[in-house]
Order: sequence, then C-alpha cells, then structure tokens
Amino acid sequence: MARAITLGLLIAHSVLERHHASAFSTFSTIQLSSLTRLSCMGEGSSSAGKAISELRREIATLQEELAVALKSETERITSKDIDPSVFATTPLSPSDAQVYGFVSRSEGCRFKTTESMSATDLLSPSSYSGPPANIVSLAAQAFGRNLKAIEGRYDEFERGFDLTPEMVTRQETLVKLTLNTTGIMERERRRESVSPRPPTPLIISAAYSILCALIDNLFPSQPIQRFYFLETVARMPYFSYISMLHLYESLGWWRRSVEVKKVHFEEEVNEMHHLFVMESLGGDQAWATRFLAQHSAILYYWTLVLLFALSPSMAYLFSVLLEGHAVDTYEQFASENEDSLKSLPVPPVARRYYDSLGYVLSGGPKPLDYGSGMTSLHDVFVAIRDDEAEHVDTMKKCLDPAVLVRSRDVERAAIALGGVALVAGAVLG
Repeated sequence: MARAITLGLLIAHSVLERHHASAFSTFSTIQLSSLTRLSCMGEGSSSAGKAISELRREIATLQEELAVALKSETERITSKDIDPSVFATTPLSPSDAQVYGFVSRSEGCRFKTTESMSATDLLSPSSYSGPPANIVSLAAQAFGRNLKAIEGRYDEFERGFDLTPEMVTRQETLVKLTLNTTGIMERERRRESVSPRPPTPLIISAAYSILCALIDNLFPSQPIQRFYFLETVARMPYFSYISMLHLYESLGWWRRSVEVKKVHFEEEVNEMHHLFVMESLGGDQAWATRFLAQHSAILYYWTLVLLFALSPSMAYLFSVLLEGHAVDTYEQFASENEDSLKSLPVPPVARRYYDSLGYVLSGGPKPLDYGSGMTSLHDVFVAIRDDEAEHVDTMKKCLDPAVLVRSRDVERAAIALGGVALVAGAVLG
C-alpha cells in the first residue's frame, strides 16, 4: 500500500508540475515531507497506516482544487496573452548590458568572430549551439583571457557600445551602496531568537563563523561583489548533493531521494539566476573577484562532497546556516539602501526569470508574471531574499534531528575525553 501511495504521489507531482503552479507548490511541500517517510515505513506498521490516511485526505482536497485549476491554468497558458518566452529562461544577453553597461566576464569562452556572427552576437551564450570545445581548448582560451584581464585588458568586442549618461549614473549609484555587517549579525540574532538554530556541532558552528568573517573582510565596502562571490559559491551545495545522491543511485545504495535530487537541481538553477543578476550589476568585473569566487566554489564543492559522505545531515545543516545568513544579508542590504535601490531599474535577466514558468513550477513563492510587476532593483533583492528563505525551509526538511543531537553529543564527549587525556598526560609527565 505504501508503494502504491508513493507512486500516486509521483504521478500527481508530474501532473501538477505541468499544469498548475500554486497547487504544485503546495503539493511539493506535502511530497517532500512524506515520500521519504512512507518509503522507510513497513507495509503493516501503524505509522504507515496513519500517514497513508492523512495523505489520502490531502490528495482528495488537492484533486478537487486541481479539477478547477487545471481548466483555468490551461486556458491561461495557451492564450495569446502569454509570451512564449515564459516557458524557458535564458542566460545573460546583449540587452542586459544596455541597462547598467556591464557585460558578464564570467560567461566562459567564446567562438571566434565569423562573418555570420557579429561582435554583439558573441556576447550572448544563447547565440551558440552545439557542445563546448574540448577541455584543452577551453583552458587555453580561458587562460589567455584571464592573463590579459589581470592587467585590466579585455577583447575589443567585450562591450561593443559606449556608456550612456544613464548607465554612468547607475554605475555610480551601485558603487555608493553599503552593507552594515553589524546589522546583519543583529538580524541573525533576532531571527534565531524566534526560530532557534538546529542543534549544531561546534566544528560546524566554527566553520560557519570563520566563513562569514572571511567574507566580511574580503568585501567590506563592495556589496555587489560580495553577492557575486556568495552566489557563485551558493550553487555548490546543491551540485554536491546531486552528485552524491546520483553516486548512491548508481551504486544501488539509495534511491529514496530521487525527488529530493530534483528539488536540489531547481534550487541550483535558482541560485544561478541570482548569479546572473549580480553579473548584470557588475559584480564580476574585477579579475581578482572572479578568481577568488570560482576557486572558492571548487574547494567548497569538494568539502561538501566529503561532508555529505560522512554525514548528509551535517552537509544540509551547513547549508541551513549559510542560507539563513544570506536571508539576513539581503534583508539588511534591501533595508539599508531602500531609496537608492528603488531609483534603479530592474535588470532584464531578473524580469525574465521571475516571469518564467520554470520559476513558478520550481515551487517559487511568487505567481506567474511576478517579474513584470517589479518596479525597481529593490523588488529584485526582496525576491532573492525570499528565494533564500525558501532554501532554508527546504534544507531543514532534509535534516535528521536524531543525527544532529547525536553528533553534538559525540563531539562533546570527544572534547571531554581529549581534555582528560591532556590533563592526565601533564600530570603523569
């Protein structure tokens, strides 16, 4: 019976995902908390019976809502009022550079100029088709570009247009934006007083505190560069979780997290678009910032792979802490620079993403065409803050409370034993 209900959940997930965004968001919450529980319960256990009864009631309610919702949503999606572009999101394009005057310097290698492709076309990754070049060719091109970038030199077609007075004014406003780290810490204390931090071993708390202090000192007065760094690194946890879950599936060790793996992929795509926003605001213009962010991301990825192998809950817990810090950071930034941010326009890449059906179907907390309702850069940062809060909630659902408590107790016992051993050694020595 548990297997049948699980299969039903997966089928309903597929239908909801394709046709009704708000119901899908509600259903995803039910599914994430229920699938693993059902799969771990025995067929005849009383716990499974209760869980199945609860799920039947929830599904019955959803079916009633879905009958009405499917009709209206289908009409909406197939109407002429819906732009076909909502069905797919695109990376940065030449139009993005026309707002703030920044061309992404993190998009990777480009093809050589041909008669059929202008310099402007080369600025858009969406202009290309086919696979990338081999690793040697990519590495050689990247090395050449970055070698010149160290000296501040870039290709002639890097931007391809002159800055307008509006672009210059917007760039000057971005430079003046501030971020008070003391305010971030105060918001974190208030948040954790309302919603206490899960039981956290000292080693995780220490690593988190060191990372936050490092970021504070690296970018004391450069919030956009700081956000570029954060969003580059923020993609790595989900990539590492997917890698490990895929490995366990391939080895036949664990297949009960297939749906969770899909959620992680959607979260990584969400973080990728946050990164696109920061690139459109000039966060990646300095070579040193890119170098630091990209190499830190690689190190962070392998660290989390190892941590996940030792304890998945510890890996998820670290993301809970880091995503919570991101919520506080963006909230402080949006509040501290409210007037300035409201005077700046919405980056096109943000509007495209938050208008996309892909964002809504990923469980995003906002409705379809949310991006069209944005009036300023302030709205964009509020939306990013809300996305990060959603990630915190999702990561908390992936935690095993028993593992967290046990890990902290084991750590305390190890510290105590180590202290006793040191004292004994000093006395006997």
